Amino acid sequence: MQGWEGVARPEPHPNLPLGREKGKGLEKDYQEEGFSITSPRDAIKTAFQYQLIGNGKEWLEALSDRNLTEHTYQEETAQLVELKIKSTYYPILKDFHRNFTQRLTK
Repeated sequence: MQGWEGVARPEPHPNLPLGREKGKGLEKDYQEEGFSITSPRDAIKTAFQYQLIGNGKEWLEALSDRNLTEHTYQEETAQLVELKIKSTYYPILKDFHRNFTQRLTK
């Protein structure tokens, strides 16, 4: 993929604590608005229901792959997930960022 050549694969989840912190803050904001989100799967389903994300299936696959790789050290698994990150998960994250930014500026 263009732009990824020469990029070293990071250790699994180097920014996971930061991501969880940001996620908890966002979760709290939405709970104050009346949403009941108790798990990452609930968050994905709710975001899909309210059209914050487009393809719920891809997001659930990303969650599954995150869970799969959180405690695995198998190179083959890491390589397969790395390909999915580049080809599928990064584009859906970019779409989410664009859509969410548009909603915030309305």
